[in-house]
Amino acid sequence: MGAYETIAFDAAKCTGCGDCMSACAQAKTGGFEHASSRIQILPSANDGFELALCRQCGDPRCVSVCPAAALEKDGTTGVVAWDGTKCVNCLLCTVGCTYAGIAFDQRAGHVVKCDLCGGDPA
Repeated sequence: MGAYETIAFDAAKCTGCGDCMSACAQAKTGGFEHASSRIQILPSANDGFELALCRQCGDPRCVSVCPAAALEKDGTTGVVAWDGTKCVNCLLCTVGCTYAGIAFDQRAGHVVKCDLCGGDPA
């Protein structure tokens, strides 16, 4: 299955302001704390910034390594969805993701990842 659309990131244009993280956090939690954002902008080795975000991969490793089948790729939308009722908090998905696109959120008590806001990203 091929890759699908995801949020675009242009490192040459990113100033590291965090507005994207604030918008995501507000959409998902109602607050503006960057730690709650599914988008993370991180300093890169070349004095710029890089993106840690679910890329909605064509053949996502996070899905294949999950022993509880808590992650599933929608064949129509391409979104990798997380099911909290199945998740056992083993965190293997976080290790399996090449892009750091799924991470444990201590406040939420479980992993979080971008779901493209149901097709209308914040």
